[in-house]
Amino acid sequence: MESLGELRPEQARDAGEFAVALRQLKACTGLTYRQLEERAAEHGDVLARSTLADVLSGRTTPRPELLIAFLRACGVGPAEMRTWIRARERIAAASGTQGDERVASATRDGERAPEQVPWWSRWPAWPVRRRGVVGTVALLVIVVIAGVAYIAMPAGGPKVVKASSGSAAASSPCGSDGCRGKDPEQHGCLYDGRRVNSVKTEAGLVNFFHSLQCRSLWAEISHDPALVSIYMKNDTGEALSMGSRHLKRTAPSAGTMVRTPMLPSAKAPRHAEVCATYRQMEACVSTDNMTRVKPYPTQSAG
Repeated sequence: MESLGELRPEQARDAGEFAVALRQLKACTGLTYRQLEERAAEHGDVLARSTLADVLSGRTTPRPELLIAFLRACGVGPAEMRTWIRARERIAAASGTQGDERVASATRDGERAPEQVPWWSRWPAWPVRRRGVVGTVALLVIVVIAGVAYIAMPAGGPKVVKASSGSAAASSPCGSDGCRGKDPEQHGCLYDGRRVNSVKTEAGLVNFFHSLQCRSLWAEISHDPALVSIYMKNDTGEALSMGSRHLKRTAPSAGTMVRTPMLPSAKAPRHAEVCATYRQMEACVSTDNMTRVKPYPTQSAG
């Protein structure tokens, strides 16, 4: 049993308590690390056991994509998933940490890390003489530096810049035409992203996703050196074609995949498709359950 009792994500005060809530969620599912990894793969996500173990131990803060992959594997619905994402965003912003950075606020359940020592206390004592030329010169240098800083300060005092949490919900969700050509992670479309179809080839997976909230389609493809280009068409015939070098790599927690921009699509997409072209074959998948893998003939064929 966890020392903090049942803990909801919105109650977590720091990354350590957030990890406790994640462990409790895993315990409720009764799934092992291997089973979670397999269920994530069924959704087209990458959830490495070693990375998940680091997150659940409280040593790292999960990136948005890793957290979403874990929640999907646990069977969490879109509404509750947004609660978890907001809690993660709040904790990351408060601590000034980005995803997968070391957690300083808590190392184990119920045990907090000691307060950080101010930076100035780590400097060695300066051998400044209280009298004589050395002490006078040091004092003049300090006065000059302070004066220059005061003069350069903008009107109204120093500006405070808030740290970005780097979460998938950093921007407001877009919708339909407003999502065209945009990244689903940056516009909150991963929350309810549903894999409508996929195909597996010797080069990896080609996954087709749709978001009801954003009313848009996108594809995620295993990153393979043989990948040449991607062609995607929505249910109204609008198409998108781009070379593999222009595809967006997913976060380090799921860095084996690349992602296309979005195309607008209706609530129930039909006849939309995506094709991944490799040097040796073409793999296509559509929203009406059609899949096709077409190897190219070699020069020796025939």
